[in-house]
This record gives sequence, C-alpha cells and structure tokens, in this order.
Amino acid sequence: MSVQERTGRRTGGGAGGIRLAHPRGCEFVVDGEPISKQNPNRAGSKRRWQERVNAAARGALGEACVPYGGELSVLVIYFYVGQTDRDLDNIAKPILDGMNDVVYHDDRQISHLVLRKTEQAMMSGVTDLPVEVVTRLGRRGRESFVYVRIEDGPDHRGWPVALGGRK
Repeated sequence: MSVQERTGRRTGGGAGGIRLAHPRGCEFVVDGEPISKQNPNRAGSKRRWQERVNAAARGALGEACVPYGGELSVLVIYFYVGQTDRDLDNIAKPILDGMNDVVYHDDRQISHLVLRKTEQAMMSGVTDLPVEVVTRLGRRGRESFVYVRIEDGPDHRGWPVALGGRK
C-alpha cells in the first residue's frame, strides 16, 4: 500500500522508502515497569525508559517513518503484576515524550488521551485482546508492561462519550 493510500497524504518528492507515520491502528508494547516523571533518580531512569518507548515505537512503525503532523488520540494501559503504587498521570509523560519525533513531532498534538492501569490477573478470560497483550499475558514469570495505541484525533464536532459509555 502506498503512503498516499495508507495516510491520505502525499509524501511529496524525496527519497524512496520514506513513510509518514500515521496513527491509524499503530500499537506497540514496552516491556518493564514504567518510570514516573517524579522518580527520585529521574534523569538517568527517565531517559532510559524514554529510549525504550522510542525503540518500541520505531519497531512498530519502521525506521524510515517520518513523524505524523496531525491531531492524535492515544491509549496507554499499564499492565502490572501484584500491586502498584504508580500514579497514571506521572507515568504518562515519559511515555508520551518517548514518542516525540517518532510517532509525532510533539506530544502537544495529542488531543485525546486515555490512561489506564490494570492488574494482569484481572485479564483472565477477556477476549479480543491485541496479539501483543495476549503474548505477554501468556508468559510464565510475567512482568509488567505498557500497551500503547495511537489513532487519529477525535471528532471535535460532538460531545465526548463519558466514562462507561454514558453521555
């Protein structure tokens, strides 16, 4: 499929093989415990975590991708084992920053963000999960991981659907 068919945009001139990153259905997993923006060892740990996020995004999109320039919706689910004391708002920022210049130019392009943390044991019997999630949930000696999905930005012409599907 050509870039124009996949993204609805032309790449213009330039080297062959360059693709525009496009959010439609882009998803990936980052293995391990997410780092909080308030981590006491913030500088080194946060940078290494962002590099892991960046590498996972590049793996999902391919090395020849050019960041997407439009509005985006992002879903982030932190799957943990046992208990966690991590705050969603604090783990979100390093994840979003890690996708800068890969998935999008800047995380300011995100106009819809959904964050969730879920204990892995709660997923038993759940169907229709992404393959990446099923694979990790099926591993022995499970470890925490983060699932990320990026899609086109929301339709701003209507009111958003509230939590639980109620308006």
